[in-house]
Amino acid sequence: MKTPYDPVVRVKQHELDEVRVQIGAENARLSELEAADRKLEAEMGCQSTSSEMDALFPRHTFIRRKAAERKSISEQRAESMKRVEDLRGHAAERYGSLRAVETAAERYRSDAVRAHKREEQMDADEIGSARFARQISVDRRAAAGAR
Repeated sequence: MKTPYDPVVRVKQHELDEVRVQIGAENARLSELEAADRKLEAEMGCQSTSSEMDALFPRHTFIRRKAAERKSISEQRAESMKRVEDLRGHAAERYGSLRAVETAAERYRSDAVRAHKREEQMDADEIGSARFARQISVDRRAAAGAR
C-alpha cells in the first residue's frame, strides 16, 4: 500500500546510500594510504640496509625526504579518519530520520488497515442487524396472522 510518506522514505534512503558510498570511498582512501605507508617503510628499510654497504650514499637526505613523505601520509590518514568519523555521524543522523519516516509510514498503513477492517465489520454488523430486523418482522407477521 502506498503512503504519503513513500517519496520521503525514498529520498532518505538515497541520502543514506550516498553517505555509505562516501564512507566506502574514504575507507578505500585509508587503505591506499596505509599501503603507501607500508611501502615507504619497506623502501626505507631496504635503502638503509643497502646504504650501510655504500659509504658514499647520502643517507641523511634520503631519510629526511622519506620521513617527510611519511609525515604527509600520516596527516592525510588522520584527515581521512576524521572524515570517516564525520560521515558515520551523518549516516547515523540520516538513519534516524529515515527510521522516523518509515515508522510514520508503517503507522499510516496500520491505521488504514484498521479503518478498512472497522468498515468491513460495520458492514457485516449492518447486514446482520438488517437480517435480524427482517426476521423479527416476518415472525411478527406470522404471529399476527396466527391469531
